[in-house]
Amino acid sequence: HGYIFGKQGTQKTYTMKGLLTKLVCNNKKVCYIFAKDLIGLIMDSERNENSRIRLDYVLHCDVLAVDEFDANRICLWQSGYKEKSLIVWLKTRLEVIKKSTWFISNFTIKKSFKNNFAKIIWRDKKNF
Repeated sequence: HGYIFGKQGTQKTYTMKGLLTKLVCNNKKVCYIFAKDLIGLIMDSERNENSRIRLDYVLHCDVLAVDEFDANRICLWQSGYKEKSLIVWLKTRLEVIKKSTWFISNFTIKKSFKNNFAKIIWRDKKNF
């Protein structure tokens, strides 16, 4: 698992997509998704079969890249429902299925810990 960060415009996404393309050429199943879209897919999968199928692919693909993994870019609810849904899903991928997962952000891990969203997901910091 990994965390890629840097200022906007430093080609983080471009680099990750290049790596994913190379992996596809080596017959790996990969997925690139924005964090906001992943949360939407998780929530929609509860009532939509097509979303459930797509989410299952994302859950089990060999390498997943989650871009814009930043509470400022994700439309969160005050109830915390979205965060809880994402946390359960990520913990399943990281700790049960144990597939490679990369997070892309404009902020350092230390800075991302200043918001509650990152603290909940990486409370033990052992996922990296």
